[in-house]
Amino acid sequence: MPLVIKRLNRPNNFIEAFVIPVNLGNGAKEDCLVVGKRDVVELYTLHEDLKSLVLRKTIPLFELILDIKPFLPIGCTDYWLAVSVDTDILILSLEDNNRFDIIMERLPLNKEFEGARNPETRSLCVESSKFLSTLTSDGSIVIYPVNRPKNLDNFEKAQDLQRSFNWTQGKVKLFKDPVSFTLSMSHGRTCLPVDCIDAVHEDNTHVTFSVLYHDELYEYHHSYFTWDTEYCLEQFDELDFEANDGIRFREKVSPIALPFCINMGTLFVGKSGLYLRNYKRVVPHITISVGNKDKDLSVIGLSHNPVVKKKYKKLEISTAVVINPNDVKCTRIILISKKGDVYLTELKFHIANDDSGYPDTIEVQSWTTHKLQGKLYNAQRVVKLKDNIFAVQSRQRGLGLFSIDMEQLRLTELFNEKALSAVLDISMTNTTVPKIQAVGGGPVTEGIISTWYKGFRK
Repeated sequence: MPLVIKRLNRPNNFIEAFVIPVNLGNGAKEDCLVVGKRDVVELYTLHEDLKSLVLRKTIPLFELILDIKPFLPIGCTDYWLAVSVDTDILILSLEDNNRFDIIMERLPLNKEFEGARNPETRSLCVESSKFLSTLTSDGSIVIYPVNRPKNLDNFEKAQDLQRSFNWTQGKVKLFKDPVSFTLSMSHGRTCLPVDCIDAVHEDNTHVTFSVLYHDELYEYHHSYFTWDTEYCLEQFDELDFEANDGIRFREKVSPIALPFCINMGTLFVGKSGLYLRNYKRVVPHITISVGNKDKDLSVIGLSHNPVVKKKYKKLEISTAVVINPNDVKCTRIILISKKGDVYLTELKFHIANDDSGYPDTIEVQSWTTHKLQGKLYNAQRVVKLKDNIFAVQSRQRGLGLFSIDMEQLRLTELFNEKALSAVLDISMTNTTVPKIQAVGGGPVTEGIISTWYKGFRK
């Protein structure tokens, strides 16, 4: 009797994507596009023709993925993955391409006899040498400090121990017991829903978080708060949002995670434009030195807490990506509108020092925008892969590639996921196999079949 498909789930939705070097088994590391979907992690590499993607590895977790971030433990040369799922954070190894015991450690959010709480979607923070953290459904941030090894190779030893058959005996803990803070408003009012949290600055003694949240009227607010990593953590029972450094936006905004924000601040994308808020603990002041030449460039907010806004008329930005994050004088950003128009914006700035040599003022010298030839419809997320080649995820066409000619200001689509079959979970009748996962690696006639039965993969 032929097998009959009983249920065919929709293809996995994208959760997060980033590029890290990974050893795929040939001894050399390759830059891989890591894509976290609903319940599977996929690794892609660029084809040698630089015009298509090749699916190199899949990691089916069969747990709902809420967020995924790269994690480089101290003393290691290979990246691991931190993945938040239903009630836990998983630490995954990418070392061995052929083994399924990839979960190195499972960090529970809940202690015994406590009420259940879940991690919020896309709220995972990673600072590899210090901590992992996530926001939870009860309005708290849970921080897992790294268990600093006496020898730098302890993480490697932990990897060996946890891969052995008796890995539960003598297991090396990668993290200490978690510490929980309540993120709330003052005067005993209820917690505010947090939309995004990220660690934006780290030094030897402090970590500063950038927190974006909204109130009952869906006005968006942004605050920084600092965690003293050397002070006794138990001394803190609350981190207050309503500090003097909080600001309010009049529209829905989302932050762009900028590596250079360690030196500057946080950049926000809104419907009407871009906002730059300086990080006052490093650079306390922000000014515009272009005078009245650019009428769309202005300073908003209070005098002691200014924000630079670059206004765009009816642009309605849907996503953005920084293409040269390490440039300390000029930052280039690709903007994609809801209508599919693509723009290149350049922010030129100078960080001036005070008499003691410490950064004192950010001088915004210019902020220009150019429209590119070509369109990208329904783009939801963009990731830079190599040079001027980018991966784009769209709602209708899945995963694709495009390139940008910076001199000609032209965009060219290279590839979309129509050549790849999606990851499908299939339940069948007349068989004892409860789940089959089909992962396309090329045309629909090719691919990878991964079956799971009683915990074993074939």
